[in-house]
Amino acid sequence: VPLLALCAPNTWDAQILQAQQEVGAAAEARTFTSRDEVDERKRIWAEVALRQGQAAFRRSLIAAYNGACAISATTVLDVLQAAHLQPYNGKESNDVANGLLLRADIHNLFDLKLIAINPETLRIEVADQLKTTEYGVFQGRSLRVPSKVAERPDKSALSSRYYGATSQSRA
Repeated sequence: VPLLALCAPNTWDAQILQAQQEVGAAAEARTFTSRDEVDERKRIWAEVALRQGQAAFRRSLIAAYNGACAISATTVLDVLQAAHLQPYNGKESNDVANGLLLRADIHNLFDLKLIAINPETLRIEVADQLKTTEYGVFQGRSLRVPSKVAERPDKSALSSRYYGATSQSRA
């Protein structure tokens, strides 16, 4: 077992796990009613209000990364998401240097630590279980970074998320 895989989960890992457990428990407890569509929209709008500045953060990342995923170079804006390196902790968290523009599926794999970015080399690392899939092509590829140095991912923020791509999800 690689030394990096033995690292204890950090705060970000705990927040993701707690959110997944809460969503899972709520989904198991629910039964569908015709009112659910309206109630779900209210919940979504409440979440959006809580994440102030998220749309502007995404727009800033799109501009910084020239509208392309930092890993795959995908340019389909509808599938590109603003990924935080350090967890969202208010509007100040929405700094371009605290984010990556990622394709939605890659964002999920990044959050699950199945795709990682080495903070020293800025090379992509893919978990063993993904190396024989379509994601294997990203192994060892250089991260695409903004041309402006001030907009590049903060090294300490990248380091806080880096344990190497684990062979199993930590979630």
